[in-house]
Amino acid sequence: MSETRQPQHKPSVSWFELFYDLIFVAVVAQVGKVYISSPTWEMSGLITTAVLSLFAVWLLVTVSHSLVPANDPVRRALLLGQMLLLALAALALGVEGLPNWVGFAASSGALLVVSAIFWRNTRQEPELAPILKRTCVSSVVGAAVFAVASAFTWWAGESATAVAASLLLLLGSIISLFPVIGGGLGEFVRLDALDLPHLEERFALFIIVVLGESFVGLLLNVGRIGYIPSPGYFALTFLLAYAIWATYYNSLVPARMPATVAGLRTWILGHAVLVVAMVTMSVEFTDLTLSTESGKGLEFAGNWTPLPLFGVTAALALLAYVARGVPPVIFRVQVLAAVILGTLGVVDAATSSSSTDVYTLVGAFVLILSSAACAALRIRADGAGG
Repeated sequence: MSETRQPQHKPSVSWFELFYDLIFVAVVAQVGKVYISSPTWEMSGLITTAVLSLFAVWLLVTVSHSLVPANDPVRRALLLGQMLLLALAALALGVEGLPNWVGFAASSGALLVVSAIFWRNTRQEPELAPILKRTCVSSVVGAAVFAVASAFTWWAGESATAVAASLLLLLGSIISLFPVIGGGLGEFVRLDALDLPHLEERFALFIIVVLGESFVGLLLNVGRIGYIPSPGYFALTFLLAYAIWATYYNSLVPARMPATVAGLRTWILGHAVLVVAMVTMSVEFTDLTLSTESGKGLEFAGNWTPLPLFGVTAALALLAYVARGVPPVIFRVQVLAAVILGTLGVVDAATSSSSTDVYTLVGAFVLILSSAACAALRIRADGAGG
């Protein structure tokens, strides 16, 4: 008796897209490594804008795949070139890597690749051609901003352009994203052009990539010194990463991403905040793990605060608010956690000395407890629904 073979499920995310996302593991890990080596307020600004620029490139490529799910050889060749350029851009962060002007030049090239991809899409989606062409132009303008930044950094020197570098990274990213996040998103929704399940899966995979970076950064730095100075913080870092994973995948992934223009913009904003907060949190707790009783393992200009943890919970609350199908009580738990963590951050800034991280430690347990509460509430909601 022959068996009938069931058709395999065809994932909405292609294998090549998974490979593309894995490249971001290395890129984000390099960003975190640079941040760990010099966690100053000045570097915090540069890292924040660098992560946002990476997120902007990733988002534009993801939207292009959602609009035109093609994986032809030309597109693959373009994206392979972009991966190499993004790796060069990450290696140019900080004072010990490639020169900063190389990073800006590589970022400029990465945006030109985005422009080429959207231009090719205009032939396959003529109804969307106007907004796709505007995205091409905006990406070219953003690339020009990065090219100017590259020339300016090379001429003025890296030490004199740290603040300007952050501002130019932010400006180029905003310009390149504006047509898609602005009027273009409304057109995509009106024409039902976006593959929302594909976007949901890509966002979920990207969060896994960034969470994976926290493990990579921690293990590389502990492995470098050969012992674990603070085993408690070492374990706590893993628990925090799991807590974020559990909250995101138990509360948000079972729901559906918003389908309205305002909801999609909020969804994108929430993920941008979440990514930046998770990278900062990873660096913070890696630093605390490397700390010893005699002082910090890294010379951070100021003491660590619960604010990265606040950013994580605030982003999760925002995503829970706009997602379709998240029980309201889970949103309220995240808001409560964000309020507590925000209050801890304010109190810490006003009262704590640079030698104590007690508020950050308390904040970590607040995030873990809120994750456990959300998991229990999700199970209860699923049971009631069944």
